[in-house]
Amino acid sequence: MDPFVEQLKGLCAAYPTRSKWVFVPTHAIGRTLGDRLVFEATDWATHPGLFSDAFLARRTTRISESAGARYEECNAENYFERIMCVDMRLWLPDDLLVKVDRATMAYSLEARVPFLDHKFVEFVAKLDPKLKQKGDTRKYLLKKLAEKFLPHDIVHRRKQGFVMPLSEWLATGLKARVDQSLDALDQRGLFRAGALARLAVDHRAGRRNHAGRLWALTVLEVWFERYAPGFRLAA
Repeated sequence: MDPFVEQLKGLCAAYPTRSKWVFVPTHAIGRTLGDRLVFEATDWATHPGLFSDAFLARRTTRISESAGARYEECNAENYFERIMCVDMRLWLPDDLLVKVDRATMAYSLEARVPFLDHKFVEFVAKLDPKLKQKGDTRKYLLKKLAEKFLPHDIVHRRKQGFVMPLSEWLATGLKARVDQSLDALDQRGLFRAGALARLAVDHRAGRRNHAGRLWALTVLEVWFERYAPGFRLAA
């Protein structure tokens, strides 16, 4: 088995739970599509200082353009419904379902998503938006139904995803692997000299939480090592 995978298995055993969860209410993100994409836009603003000129010259599009196009294509009158349509056409097939499929197929399991039965989706799409979100309560109708079968504190507790304890991993068992990956990526012509090292320094000093970025960069280098070890972007 790949040593990197072995490290992850050990870390999963050492950190079975996440100690702190961060929750951002949907209504706090904004009212317009542009506001809803503020995090993506802010991250985009960091790209000139992170990516090399050669990489930036080859970039032709951004995720907000795809999201905006799907928002405009949706024929729903309600803003909330149109945002859900964007999620259903982008985030669902290109992120959530992909992760579930890969994780289950890796262990020869067949996963099913009953809420995505096409008749059920069509039925829910026709419901009054107020039954889907009422004030700050999301999944309103589903929760009212669940109250008949589950305790109130279970139904209305904060959402808790299946998130890896990246900060703990990156500070312990994966620290050496992260440093190795960043050093290697520095030589591939994708990033400005010293930019990746600054990310790691800022994260470890507690100035910024770059756990997700450092993890993504580490996985990127693992991919390069396996499939394109000699890759370097020409200036």
